[in-house]
Amino acid sequence: MSHNHNGKQPLSEDIDIWDAEEEEARSLEYWIQPEPEEVLDIGEVHAKNWKDYKDIITNSLWIIGSRSRKGTHTGKYHGNFVPQIPYQAIRRFTKPGDIVLDTFLGSGTTLIESRRLGRHGIGIELIESIATDAEELIEAEENPHNTWQKVIQGDSTSEETMSKVRQALAMQGRHQVQLMIMHPPYHDIIKFSEDPHDLCNTQTVTDFLEAFKKVVYRTYDLLEQNHFLVVVIGDKYSNSEWVPLGFQTMEAVQSVGYALKSIVVKNMEGNRAKRNLQNLWRQRAFRGNYYIFKHEYVFFFQKTEKIIEDLKKVTDLANEIDAREELNLIQNSSFASGEALKQQLNMVGYSSISPPRILVLKHSGRIRAVVVNLTGINLTRIVEDELEDFISELPDSVVDVSVLAETDKKTALQKIPGVSQVYSPDERSLEQLAHALYIVRKATGSGQRKGRAEAVAFASTLNKAFETCFKRNEDYEWRQRGKGIGFKFFKRDPNIAFDAMNEGLQNFLVGIETKWISGGHEKEKAPQIRDNYYNKGFDLIAIVGHNVRKWETFIREQGNFADYYLLLSKADKKSLEYVIQNRPLLKAYGNRDLQETNSSLVEFLKNKQIRLEPQHSQETK
Repeated sequence: MSHNHNGKQPLSEDIDIWDAEEEEARSLEYWIQPEPEEVLDIGEVHAKNWKDYKDIITNSLWIIGSRSRKGTHTGKYHGNFVPQIPYQAIRRFTKPGDIVLDTFLGSGTTLIESRRLGRHGIGIELIESIATDAEELIEAEENPHNTWQKVIQGDSTSEETMSKVRQALAMQGRHQVQLMIMHPPYHDIIKFSEDPHDLCNTQTVTDFLEAFKKVVYRTYDLLEQNHFLVVVIGDKYSNSEWVPLGFQTMEAVQSVGYALKSIVVKNMEGNRAKRNLQNLWRQRAFRGNYYIFKHEYVFFFQKTEKIIEDLKKVTDLANEIDAREELNLIQNSSFASGEALKQQLNMVGYSSISPPRILVLKHSGRIRAVVVNLTGINLTRIVEDELEDFISELPDSVVDVSVLAETDKKTALQKIPGVSQVYSPDERSLEQLAHALYIVRKATGSGQRKGRAEAVAFASTLNKAFETCFKRNEDYEWRQRGKGIGFKFFKRDPNIAFDAMNEGLQNFLVGIETKWISGGHEKEKAPQIRDNYYNKGFDLIAIVGHNVRKWETFIREQGNFADYYLLLSKADKKSLEYVIQNRPLLKAYGNRDLQETNSSLVEFLKNKQIRLEPQHSQETK
């Protein structure tokens, strides 16, 4: 409520009607949403003209009757949503001439509404026949505003389909959309097709959520900053239990980096499955002790900078450190986001590690350090695998990979190969992270390398030595960092990938893991090999260095962590080709002893290859 300059309340005739209503609401102890610090003018409806839009709903409960039949809308397609939902979202959060993207187009409801309301539109539909029908309905709709609508037949979880969306935008001289609407299948409630890529065919709710998250992830950079993603979904029953699919989907979207702005509950009227069956459903509800679904959710998410707040603090703190030391090492170009370097970071195929969760430190045009922000994400095995895979794809120039996560996740994350340190999102930890990045910058600036860079360089040299004896990508595969075994030799089944499972076993005979430790971290690295790779159905060879005596002592004290070993000294790096062809392997003997074999590494591998050849010849007949 406004006051005069002398602090007294104004006369009644000076009180604005809105101030009076607010004062009355507060007197009744209603909670009043505070005034926003910044008003974003992104839609047709805004602060100055809102009185003219009486048809726009601002409450969180939507009582919508029968579906709109205006224009070419049709209700024959089972599972499509009412046109009133995209109508509300388009009017509220876009302007005429903006672009709307629908990744689960169905019968074309969203694009028909965008055409009617003077917006451009792109829709993705998996099933070709449905996409064709939708295109016909959209084209049959009058186009008084001369807008364009594009239907793309494809899988919304694939990067190939998203490339088609980008091409469609580029043809119109645009690169982003101003609103996204997603109305996915409610898992397996309705079977829309037999296509394995159809989300209704995912085996479990977890599989459904991961597939949906891929769609959200792949479209993230297509949505303009501060604009909205609208997700329409309902819950389901399974095994006599209510499955909160809506809220699980909400959390999946949030994990990618969106801010939740509103949850709207919309009534479900005229549901085809329940039409004229009210008594039957009431009887089942009483017998089963449950309530009948009469609502679905409309979630409104905004693409904000919330997810990068902690990362921005880190860059600010690094700048403060640089200012104190007066070295002028941190420049405007020293830090970059995952969005800016999406192609360079090869961020394809992930659903949790999204571009806004990545911060990189650069120097001399090369990426030197990477920070992955996993705060607010449920740390599942899928997320851990994604992180491993992401680390393995980083360029050789990266010498440090840090993770930002809640304290209770630290232990699990530090076990992942390639993770340097895990920091908490509190002020002190963020300062430590900023300092660590600054140390990396100082080190790379003077030409020094940390142990990680030495390990990558060593593995690269070893790969060149292997290439003199074996065929890469045919006899073996080399993963440069992190994900799985460093080197995988000889497929059990030549027709499937090295990573595939074959009769419960991984599809290779020999795994080789390298750990070039120059800082006395044997106790940290050896358990990583043991826990991740030992006794997994293949012969495991650990090639470790550079202090042979330390490794031998560690094995006697801690126990074996591989089937065979090749222990190397620092000098061995200069003659790796000779060493792998001539130095005998050590075999694990008992729990804590080593025994020298009669075979070098190459001889051992060749022997494995010879044993495999009859299987190859038999399978190719």
